[in-house]
Amino acid sequence: MEKQGLPNAGLYDQHAALQWIQNYVSLVGGDKTQVSAWGESAGASSIQHQLVAFGGTQDPLFSKAILQSPAFQLMFDRKGMMEQTFQNFTALAGCAGQGVACLRAASPEALDEANAALISGAPEGSFAVGPAPDGNLIRQTPSLEFAS
Repeated sequence: MEKQGLPNAGLYDQHAALQWIQNYVSLVGGDKTQVSAWGESAGASSIQHQLVAFGGTQDPLFSKAILQSPAFQLMFDRKGMMEQTFQNFTALAGCAGQGVACLRAASPEALDEANAALISGAPEGSFAVGPAPDGNLIRQTPSLEFAS
């Protein structure tokens, strides 16, 4: 999947939105040095991952963060569990063995149904997918990144 698509695309989208705020908040009287980010559950996890993005070497694009009950599925085995989850999703979407190109051409309904099936098949109390170390945006799990 990593050769055909972009792991953590949602986190990249969030990073772009935070950069947009930095670029334009002054136009509505805002102060780019006083941007706050708040999230609960998966939203808190997103902020947590933004804090460690790029190994913590870049400004997270906000100066304050409130994280309430961060929740995400630990995904760290890029060649094993993560790849198997991707293959399961492609099969559920009717794209077994056809990769990202087929998913991009699939109908929104097929993708929605595949997503629902993948989530419903996850063990109780867990998620089927989540942010994952990709060697670029997310180098390692947040707990390891904070510790280093």
